[in-house]
Amino acid sequence: MKIPGVVPAEQVHLPQYWSLFAIGIVAGRGKWLESIPSSLGPKWMAIGMAVFVIALITQPNGYVFSESILPDAMTLGAKQWGILWGLLEAFVCVGLIIGLSILFRDQFSAPNKWIGHPDKSVFGVYFFHVFIQVGLQGAMLSIDLPALVKFAIVAIAGLIISFLPSGLLRLIPIIKRVIEFC
Repeated sequence: MKIPGVVPAEQVHLPQYWSLFAIGIVAGRGKWLESIPSSLGPKWMAIGMAVFVIALITQPNGYVFSESILPDAMTLGAKQWGILWGLLEAFVCVGLIIGLSILFRDQFSAPNKWIGHPDKSVFGVYFFHVFIQVGLQGAMLSIDLPALVKFAIVAIAGLIISFLPSGLLRLIPIIKRVIEFC
């Protein structure tokens, strides 16, 4: 399935995407991030990283080993692994979201002469980055470079380019009000 006809997405993840989008708006307006104690950041980051490593190691025919290192506990078929991954994925996501959010809040939240004040465009960047990243990835397909180099180019260029439509659209008064409301 493609959202809206362009961005590939698995239908099973759409409720997650929309709910996280809505929760993000509510959390931002309620200043949830500001109220989380700094001491929880490293704990949640450790949970997210540990569960990611566990999932990576125990995945049948995984990326690290040709067979699971826990064959008796984790010899699962694709269907069972999918169910288990759904549970593990939630812990990875929540752990990394909370851990990285607190890390960036505590260490990198002050504007400086290089970054300025991008916060007014962040919502637009969040919305547009998917379309820009997918477009850049498609453009990089025929270029003969190592995958890691392509990843770096797309990630950096996509982030920079994503601020352009957001900043331009903020010049339209009604769109500016919608962005500021969210």
